[in-house]
Amino acid sequence: IKLLSHPTGWYNGEAYYVHNMWLDVARMSGLLPFILLVYISYDSFIKSFRLVKRFNNSLSYMMLGLNVCFFATCFVEPIYGGTHFMLYCMLWGTERELIKRKL
Repeated sequence: IKLLSHPTGWYNGEAYYVHNMWLDVARMSGLLPFILLVYISYDSFIKSFRLVKRFNNSLSYMMLGLNVCFFATCFVEPIYGGTHFMLYCMLWGTERELIKRKL
């Protein structure tokens, strides 16, 4: 695997994609951004399950559904350059804040 042999990324100027957001970040940026993105993605998914468990309302189910949709999209297309990723970051922040609050 090139991630271990080239920990700072292996982009060589060719415009090709691996069609997976996490692997594309690893290819372009390297090991550290890849690990951080995987951690944030995993944390977001766990937080959406905590929201469902804690509140059990339509907002928490919508957050879980959005996470599943974003994960499905990220597995087939790299999205880190556009509005789609901005919405994903907004979802991460909203989940983090809702977990902190006690409604």
